Amino acid sequence: MLRIFIAENDLKTIGNLERVILDRGLGIVIGHTRDGVEALKKIDELNPDLILVNYHVYSIDGISVIKQVKKKYSNIHCITISDEKSKIIVEQAYRSGAEFCINKPISSVEIENIIEKIVELSKLNDKLNQISRIINKDNILSSNRSINNSEEKVKHIMQDIGIYGDTGSEEIIQIVKHLIDTNKNMANYTIKEICGYFTSNPKWMEQRIRRLALSGMSNLANLGIEDYLNDTFVEYSNSIYNFEQVKKEMDYVRGKSRDRGRINLKKFIAGLVFYCEK
Repeated sequence: MLRIFIAENDLKTIGNLERVILDRGLGIVIGHTRDGVEALKKIDELNPDLILVNYHVYSIDGISVIKQVKKKYSNIHCITISDEKSKIIVEQAYRSGAEFCINKPISSVEIENIIEKIVELSKLNDKLNQISRIINKDNILSSNRSINNSEEKVKHIMQDIGIYGDTGSEEIIQIVKHLIDTNKNMANYTIKEICGYFTSNPKWMEQRIRRLALSGMSNLANLGIEDYLNDTFVEYSNSIYNFEQVKKEMDYVRGKSRDRGRINLKKFIAGLVFYCEK
């Protein structure tokens, strides 16, 4: 069911739209506002599937809202509402990324038909994305199978998340290789203990690899912000990291939170071992 957000300057129109959407089972209205700037904030928080935006919302116009939404969230569908018939507004709306434009007075039948088309488009996009993920995952697995040893495999993963070559990457490779060669796993060690195999100062080594793992999480968070279905983001955000912590890091990167995502270093290393042993 579509999650719908309404940005409309007229409260009566908002009520009418909510009633049509509810009565005809077109989705759920998860929020509404009369202000364009507030709409952008709410869209960031609520992540709707569809937004209905009046060209004449307050603060900034509806076209600017759509442009900013589409720049950040290409998967969100947009419908523009105009108080008057205007070829210029319609042209601007389509150029900004709107799929449909409707004029007032709004017809309930027109709204129903357009939202049903959006639902069909969403289903088609979901199928295409699913096919794309399957193909890309097969390519990743095929690529991993072609890598013959654990050292090269862990390098490959660190390259994917943008941390290979940074300080601490060689130490991570040493740890993963040691665990695989000795047929051990992180359940057998504390981080301090495993680092103690390679240095007389395990605390410093732990700090280096923790900073590196956090850097990888930050890179993943940026990928997720740009494209929530990015293959690298989907692949690693819940296997070598905790997905909830990656989401917190995404909020930190967006400036929505002062708290960064936290690293579970044992999970991070265990995830790398898992990929190397596949």
